Amino acid sequence: MGEKARFYLRTPRDWWEKLDADHFCFTLDAAADADNALCESYYDEEMDGLMQDWKGTVWVSASWTEPMIGEWVRKARYESITNHATVVMLLPVRTHADWWHDSVMEAAEIWFLTEPLDFKPPPGYRLESVEQHCLVIFRESDGEDGPVLRSYSGQVA
Repeated sequence: MGEKARFYLRTPRDWWEKLDADHFCFTLDAAADADNALCESYYDEEMDGLMQDWKGTVWVSASWTEPMIGEWVRKARYESITNHATVVMLLPVRTHADWWHDSVMEAAEIWFLTEPLDFKPPPGYRLESVEQHCLVIFRESDGEDGPVLRSYSGQVA
């Protein structure tokens, strides 16, 4: 998959809206642009969500490229502790990665998706992702015993 396609994949809106309505009520999309923002409040590339404070219930589906993905995951954990944000990240399951062991395993919860998401690549790109995905949830009250694990279908009726 090309770098641009990987960075600009759009989370399926109907799937996200169900997640938002059923579980979270997001207040900020920390990694978006005007065309794909899922919340009224968002940080785009120019604002650089990595350099901003996050408050409330934050959605993050940022670049999955190395090493950027690790920076986003560390930032999410930091914001949950420092600014008491609840941060929900859509991530590929990469249990071999350092960022997974250093940060994801310190999350409050990991929801493994049981259904593949129907990502929409930009025009001119073909999507060939075979990765499994999960939601990683960071909260101020992250447990010392490791994250709670669960499955999530998120199917839209």
